Amino acid sequence: MSCPLYTPDNVKFMLNSQWFLHSPWMVEADNKATIVPYILKGSTATTMTAMKKNSTLLLCFLLFSSTQAQKVELGLNLLEGEKYTQVSESKISINQVMNGQNLDIDMAVKGSISYLVRSVNEANYELEMMYESLSMKIEHPQGTMEFDSEKRDENDVLSTVLSWITGKPITVILTKKGSVSEVREMDTIWASVFDHFTKVPETQLNQVKSQIKEAYGEEALKANIEMVTAIFPDHKVEVGDKWTVHTTMESGMTVNVTTTYKLEEIHAEYYMIKGDSKLQTADKEAIVDANGMSMKYDLSGQITSKIKINKQSGWIIRADHNQDIKGEAHIQASPVMPVGMIIPMTMKNETVITNN
Repeated sequence: MSCPLYTPDNVKFMLNSQWFLHSPWMVEADNKATIVPYILKGSTATTMTAMKKNSTLLLCFLLFSSTQAQKVELGLNLLEGEKYTQVSESKISINQVMNGQNLDIDMAVKGSISYLVRSVNEANYELEMMYESLSMKIEHPQGTMEFDSEKRDENDVLSTVLSWITGKPITVILTKKGSVSEVREMDTIWASVFDHFTKVPETQLNQVKSQIKEAYGEEALKANIEMVTAIFPDHKVEVGDKWTVHTTMESGMTVNVTTTYKLEEIHAEYYMIKGDSKLQTADKEAIVDANGMSMKYDLSGQITSKIKINKQSGWIIRADHNQDIKGEAHIQASPVMPVGMIIPMTMKNETVITNN
């Protein structure tokens, strides 16, 4: 169907008993059952031809307008002075095979984080981030361990550390598209926290430092934030459009994440986005320290995500992430383990993040 370039200025028709404005056409009615052409100038034949052209043009205009209306700009639109929240709950299952024996570990990790928008400019937000509460439960063949920032027990080193890092302001610079460009104050917080442990054996303290920084350090914090903020395209999209985002994850090792997102639905109050991620160890030859042992990791996997974001602010309402990873951990030869060891492993992680 071709759309004629015609602008009528002489056609008025009557239908029913009210005026209808079809930009730029005027329709008038008079209770008659048939359409009666009202000619200001020109013949009836000319008028009817104009009506046909105008109908075609109007249909093309409406179709074009409808199509254009589906294109939306996705991104963050946070307000200065407002506080936004993320509450997360993860259930993690790890299976490892060591010396022919299966070693199963189940973990439940919970956390609540607040973000106060200190300032806004054209490109970034300056946020005051704060851990409000943190907890962790670990079940393994030797028993169950529980740690909680609400727990007050000086003999429980990890819970004490969690309690001391809650309530401490951390500055985060976040772009309008959700990438973390800077994190400040983390080193100061860690120094103040571990200075309290004057009576804890150095070996035990170093182990706690390693575990805490892996889970809540600067790189881990950046990756956790970007999981639900660095999800936006750099162009307008409509339902069904896809785009790709590259990020990293930190958990004792660096993992490259390539995610294809798709705008699934548009509703009055929110957008629904689907994500499919591919994960791969960034450097298979990189040596990392894990509880005093030198290790290399060769892991790969995928994450499927369903993310519901507020239409006005771009902030998460709810996100569901399902992660599957498998591969091997290579313990390097050492005086303690002269021949080293290869540990096959699989990990499953179900995470739910909400805004309250």
